[in-house]
Amino acid sequence: MAQAEFAFTPVPARGAASSSARADLNACAVSPGSGDADGQVGFDIGWEHARHALVPPAEHLLPGHPVREGWEAGKACFGVRTRQASRSVRLCLGLRLQAWLRGHSFETVQVTPHYLAQIEGPRCPVTREPFSQESGADLAAQISRLFEGAGFAAGNLVALAPRAARAKAALTWPEALTRAVQARSAADGLHEGLSEGEWARLGSLISMATPLPHAVAATLPLRAMPPNRVRLINPIQGLQVLITLQIAHADWSARINRLAALMPRVEMQRAFHLFFHSLLPRAWCDGLPSQAEALRWRLEDAWQDLRVQRRWERFALLLDADLAEQLQQRALQLGLGGKQVQWQPTERATEGWALEHGGYAHAEVPVPGPQVSRNTPLEARVPPIDRSQFSVLAGRLHS
Repeated sequence: MAQAEFAFTPVPARGAASSSARADLNACAVSPGSGDADGQVGFDIGWEHARHALVPPAEHLLPGHPVREGWEAGKACFGVRTRQASRSVRLCLGLRLQAWLRGHSFETVQVTPHYLAQIEGPRCPVTREPFSQESGADLAAQISRLFEGAGFAAGNLVALAPRAARAKAALTWPEALTRAVQARSAADGLHEGLSEGEWARLGSLISMATPLPHAVAATLPLRAMPPNRVRLINPIQGLQVLITLQIAHADWSARINRLAALMPRVEMQRAFHLFFHSLLPRAWCDGLPSQAEALRWRLEDAWQDLRVQRRWERFALLLDADLAEQLQQRALQLGLGGKQVQWQPTERATEGWALEHGGYAHAEVPVPGPQVSRNTPLEARVPPIDRSQFSVLAGRLHS
């Protein structure tokens, strides 16, 4: 499930865009000397640096290096006919280089400078600090993958403040929630640079892009609203966001009644109303904020309440993944998602994620961790965290 879909503007393919210029100048290399796939990727990265009149990092300019070969070929081809290098272009090239060096998959059709500009909001969704627009500044946005088992692909990327990106590193969502508990017990309220609330929001974001068993995903509180273009892989979390967003509408009561009417059993409807009317007063405390940013934070903070979490879990566990997905689709057909939310089939939502390779570019790289399918029996899966331990974590975080 994706929050929004926009028209993508992919970077033009090198071969098509440069063929005429190569013929005119008669001075362009066609491919790297190594001839392998990795060398071609490095060549393409150097080529794009030349296209935007940028110089690759010095360590990649050694003789025979694929990036240098692509850069020199690009310079000979483009000459002075280069494009302006915006901040998003620099960010995109930096990500491509980072992914190539680490062997990670990078999906170039959708992950473009235009896309990266769209996912960078005004503030970090974890620390809530405003981003600086100056590259290299202390608060300049950094792009991170949410699910480490997937590559650099649309839906798995988020813009974070530098200290949140450093803390996130390669952590999973259970590890982030464990650090939230550690921050709560710390004397200064911080653990590895983040507070309890910041760790809880980070853990929530990571879980959204992580394929989880329904019985695990149904127990997770919505401590962070998904940023623009993040795809919610677990159907129950998509439904969770959709329900929470109804509070922002003046006709929320009619909307909630229409949503409840879609549920096939009276037991589900009762549990749903009990949950929602526990969430509502905490979101409406002191009136609903008029500013979108303050409203977002209010909705997130309403999920701190232990009663809200318990009633959500009771309702969510009455459903299964298939029913949660059906409720999403039918609710969106009724217009309850507005223009903010768009449902996508799982295959399309994870297109380019390289899940079969664990997020790496090649199959020979070991796949980290278990591969989880929502259709696999729960007892046959290896869950990310022991269920009894998670119950303790949830209670300590929200009590």
